[in-house]
Amino acid sequence: MDHFCPWVVNTVGFYNRKFFLLFLIYTCLTLFYTLIATAPRLPAMFEWALELGEKGRWLPGIANAVVLVVMLVVDVILLALLVPFLVVHLRMAVKNQTTIDGDRFPQYDLGPRRNLQQVFGSSLAVWWLPLYFKGPDGDGVHWPCKPEVTVPASCSHGLECDQAPLTSIPPTEQAFEQP
Repeated sequence: MDHFCPWVVNTVGFYNRKFFLLFLIYTCLTLFYTLIATAPRLPAMFEWALELGEKGRWLPGIANAVVLVVMLVVDVILLALLVPFLVVHLRMAVKNQTTIDGDRFPQYDLGPRRNLQQVFGSSLAVWWLPLYFKGPDGDGVHWPCKPEVTVPASCSHGLECDQAPLTSIPPTEQAFEQP
């Protein structure tokens, strides 16, 4: 599990992290496109909105212009919040990290391409499509590791690594052992 996301009302984990990242990418692109497409035409849109108010269509008077300004302000605020959020999550995907674990397990960083394949799948052609196809590389339980890095007994925490077997008992099982 990576984290619970209230935006998508679901836990983001191994099998849906691709869709979470694509949601952030598509949202930022849509907000950016809306801002770029709307901002240059704003003066003409104000005149058009005021004319509609005078003709009795849409909202009365200046309220039409207020709606346009509020739309642009909300767009800018969402971009200001979501772009850094997207950058953080893409950086974590490139480094094969999660929001819960952070950088505590460097043995799982296999390089940017292999890390992204674990999220988006092995076929680069379908990375940007919000479709499952063959799914992400792996099974979500066993994780490939760098061959030169071994899992220290103090930080394995019950995680399985294909290259380095577990060397300690997970903490949950240690709590039930009798001295």
